Amino acid sequence: MLVTFSGFKTYGQTTLDSVSVFKPEKYPAYKTGLNGWTDFLVRNLDRDLPAKNGAPSGKHTVVASFLVDSVGKISDIQIEKDPGYGMADEMKRMIRLTDKKWIPASANGKPVSYRHKQSLTFVVD
Repeated sequence: MLVTFSGFKTYGQTTLDSVSVFKPEKYPAYKTGLNGWTDFLVRNLDRDLPAKNGAPSGKHTVVASFLVDSVGKISDIQIEKDPGYGMADEMKRMIRLTDKKWIPASANGKPVSYRHKQSLTFVVD
């Protein structure tokens, strides 16, 4: 079983009373960077879950988005693409495990809440 993931993608800031889309000075980032995110997935992801749940051979990509607030807390996890076979639930579990392990986005030198998009591709042999 092989698992790949795309680089971090972010879009849109969400506030309590409105939504505005902008390009921040800095995007949210996992505290230990891309290498840390990879290490986290290697240690924690159940890579065999799709095969255990009967997924056919091939690549299956889950796409999720979630808010990283101004103190790095995760909320509002939404699955945008779910290939089934338990992969969306596994993606949500991974995201929940990273709560408070994010550096928030910043705009005008201040931390802001920002919606982050992440994809994860499971390859079933």
